[in-house]
Amino acid sequence: MSANFDKNLPVVVRTPEAPGTDARCQLQCPSAGFVYGIGFDLYPPSAVPFVAWVDPPWTIVASQTPYCPDAQLGAEGNCIRYAATGGGGFFVMTQDPNAPARNVHFDMPAAHPCP
Repeated sequence: MSANFDKNLPVVVRTPEAPGTDARCQLQCPSAGFVYGIGFDLYPPSAVPFVAWVDPPWTIVASQTPYCPDAQLGAEGNCIRYAATGGGGFFVMTQDPNAPARNVHFDMPAAHPCP
């Protein structure tokens, strides 16, 4: 997914309903238990800070390794805050192959501060 956050916030992206199982999730990081994920690349860099959030059973994993929480980045939950970024990315993941569809929201930090 690509969006110009400098001009287009808020942005909403919908996860699939009952996504099933993506074998790549299970093969690359079996210990995490994720069965499906969506990757978001933060390129081009954003000049404004923003937050992204999603409701359970989906979770946000800030990782440079697809499908695996990256302990050194330390962000896994339902909300993530980015300062003006030089790029990077995160994943919206689920451990439930029958997960309901949810909205992934992108907005200004003041509109939805992460806990």
